[in-house]
Amino acid sequence: MSDIRQLMMLAERHINLGNPRGAIKPLREALAKDPDHALAHVYLGMCLHDTDHHREANTEIEAALRLAPEYGFVRYGAGVVALLQSRYRLAEEHLDAARRLIPFDARVYRSLARLYDETNRAKRALPTLEDGLKAAPDDPGLRVDIGQHLVDAGKLDAAAHMAADALALDPDNADAHVLTGQIRLRRGDTAGAREHALLALRVNAAHRGALHLISSAKFRRNPLLGVWWHYAVWLTRVGRIWPSGLMVGSFVILRVFLLVVLVSIDPVLGHLAIALWLVFAVYTWTAAGLFKRTLRREIESVRLRPDF
Repeated sequence: MSDIRQLMMLAERHINLGNPRGAIKPLREALAKDPDHALAHVYLGMCLHDTDHHREANTEIEAALRLAPEYGFVRYGAGVVALLQSRYRLAEEHLDAARRLIPFDARVYRSLARLYDETNRAKRALPTLEDGLKAAPDDPGLRVDIGQHLVDAGKLDAAAHMAADALALDPDNADAHVLTGQIRLRRGDTAGAREHALLALRVNAAHRGALHLISSAKFRRNPLLGVWWHYAVWLTRVGRIWPSGLMVGSFVILRVFLLVVLVSIDPVLGHLAIALWLVFAVYTWTAAGLFKRTLRREIESVRLRPDF
């Protein structure tokens, strides 16, 4: 086996373990031996982006595109990096090309669905994932993503079916464990949710979804903060544009209600309504901050050695 092949295999192992930092050194060594290795360039670009070296990442992606513009994975990698940088038009161009070049690669469909979600075209996301499942029926990731959409829509039974299928295909799939944990949490099983979060963390110690799930389980068990958790879950059902709109809209309705009804009937009741609205606003703002702090503590508790 050639030195370059060994270096690429080592890099891929680090990438699959969720450790992009560990993949950078072997990728640079591979490129030192073969500067025209397009796959090494695109892998390096993706890893550099994941470690917050965005300018260098773009340089590597551009090099890969110059070397192999019709290589499907190169276009996929370019699309992923552009998507992560919120360059949506460029991301869509690359991902559409990748879908044409590697139509059986599930990752392309998953990234396209994410693109549609982030560009307010959510209606296209689920059909894209379903198309991907037809092209790659044995991919657990597609089932997880479809299951996540079903969870967000409140269709827990259908989502559980997708999660079970994903785990049957890959019992160590961290995303599938997180999805299963989310379903259990919404059904009130905080212990089961935490168990699946820990199973995900055994596979990937830095899995943000698993850390988020553990934090959610802690909140769900708290009698006071659990109310906010239910409120946050409800917001995922009504859409992403509602959280701020709900606060503004409720205040406008409250003001109209006060002006039209309460002022003429009972001013004290009007002041009480304002006080209740302010309590609701402070509660949701404070609880959200506490949740972010809890999640940040969970994330900061995970540290990989630089030489991992």
